[in-house]
Amino acid sequence: MYYIISSFLNLLTYLSITILVFINNRKGLVNRSFIIFTTSATIWAYGYTLWQISYDYDRALFWIRFAMIGSIAISPTFTDFIIYLTNTSKKFRLFRIINWIIGSIIILFSYSRFFIQTVEPIYIFKFWPIPGFMFYIFHAFFISNSLFCASLLVANLNRSTGITKVKETYILIASCIGFIGGMTNHFLWYKIIIPPLGNIGVSVGALITTYAILRYRFMDIKIAFTRAGIFLVVYTFVLGIPFLVLHRSGSGLMATS
Repeated sequence: MYYIISSFLNLLTYLSITILVFINNRKGLVNRSFIIFTTSATIWAYGYTLWQISYDYDRALFWIRFAMIGSIAISPTFTDFIIYLTNTSKKFRLFRIINWIIGSIIILFSYSRFFIQTVEPIYIFKFWPIPGFMFYIFHAFFISNSLFCASLLVANLNRSTGITKVKETYILIASCIGFIGGMTNHFLWYKIIIPPLGNIGVSVGALITTYAILRYRFMDIKIAFTRAGIFLVVYTFVLGIPFLVLHRSGSGLMATS
């Protein structure tokens, strides 16, 4: 049950932060790149949650492949966000183009056996994905982008001062927690029996980012709490009811508490 709850929390957290930035200030490359990144994370969390509560082979295979589209997109979208955040877009223009080409090619294979061959029982999961060779390319792509973003943030921190340095420190901490937590899902892909307990770290990283946005008006956002609160309640209700129905109607779940 923990894995279902953690994936649903990831979905709500990233959906909320996407709405928060979108309705308050979607102008500027930094803000727009951040919205695109959080939308990618929302797609991943949405598919991951529906995969968790799938009760037959076809649904499980469909939704885990859907989730991986978001997971693949996280790498180039987050890298874009960090590049724009650190004002290095001109320096890394060619890198961004190549990055998007690689990401797009991998996405084209996301619904093929070259990326996910099938799903089968592993550990306590009834429908865990079995990787094809394109997954390993994606994994290298994911790790290299994560390391690039971390190194770019650290390098920029050494040059930053004042409130800018504080904001970037929060982003570095949040991204490390989020990406390391999310990558605990990868062990079982290699049949290493280490459960994805760190999956909740994705939400923790997003919450730290949200705190930086609210506390330091990061990305020039002045939040209207009432409006944001209404959106959060509405989306929680809209998303929560279908998941509850699916969870109760399923004859078997992918994970147990």
